Amino acid sequence: HPADPLRLMLTDYRLARTTTRSDRLWLRIMDVPAALEAREYAADLDTVIKVEDPFLKAGGTFALQVKGGKATCTATDAEPAITMPSDVLSSLYLGEHQAKTFAAAHRLHASDPREIRNFDFAFNAERPAILGYGF
Repeated sequence: HPADPLRLMLTDYRLARTTTRSDRLWLRIMDVPAALEAREYAADLDTVIKVEDPFLKAGGTFALQVKGGKATCTATDAEPAITMPSDVLSSLYLGEHQAKTFAAAHRLHASDPREIRNFDFAFNAERPAILGYGF
């Protein structure tokens, strides 16, 4: 993990190799407003997101407003500034990934690049969620 200080503890981290990698923490957001309102945020944000969920129809278009680290999220008919599938929102929610990375991979789309920057500022986590064991 990028935030793990282990690499910096090694005399020559270039000699270290990853021998295995596995998923340790999965998340599927089932209720977008409830999940986004339960999380804390690093910066204020006022945007409209569209979450696509063809599997369970848990997506939709939502007005997301963050003030002082707390969010309100409500369904809206407004035009979305950011569109992403539900698995991308779930990854961003945990704080390990950034919207700009998903945008570069064409998995997140924004009407304006500043929306992505602002989204990343708000969703920035001091320490991303991790699970120290497999299941």
